[in-house]
Amino acid sequence: MKVNILKEIERSLDAEQPTWRHDVDAFGQGDNVESLDDAGVFERICLAIFSAQARWSTIQAVLPAIRHVMLDYDHRELKKWNDVEIRRAEAKIRGLGVISRFLHEQLEAVVQNCGSFAKIVADHDSAMNYIHQTRQPRMPYEGTSGEQGGTE
Repeated sequence: MKVNILKEIERSLDAEQPTWRHDVDAFGQGDNVESLDDAGVFERICLAIFSAQARWSTIQAVLPAIRHVMLDYDHRELKKWNDVEIRRAEAKIRGLGVISRFLHEQLEAVVQNCGSFAKIVADHDSAMNYIHQTRQPRMPYEGTSGEQGGTE
């Protein structure tokens, strides 16, 4: 049985880090997250996966180079990768100074989930449509005065 790693990560983050959705929005770096195209959404998913075992400041410093290594986060191209391409990308990303014990596994997870992402896009016409259709209202974050977290 194939496990959808993206759903597992989402469930885990919901349980362990209630503010993760706001933190992922920060990956937009000032972009209007609501206007992201499919590659932009997939990039944010990948960055969330990569940052799980690496310093965000290190990743942020080399984002353009990582984007180039990851083929501008084109899930249609990334799903064609085999172990040789994954190892090549791993070496290039490590060469940028990104240190993650699980980088190879993270890259494998990205490649394995390209098919699921493609299905979401096909079924909903875009990743943002899927997000809007499945989004739950945000709850106030612990320690706030009841304001909604993040920006909408």
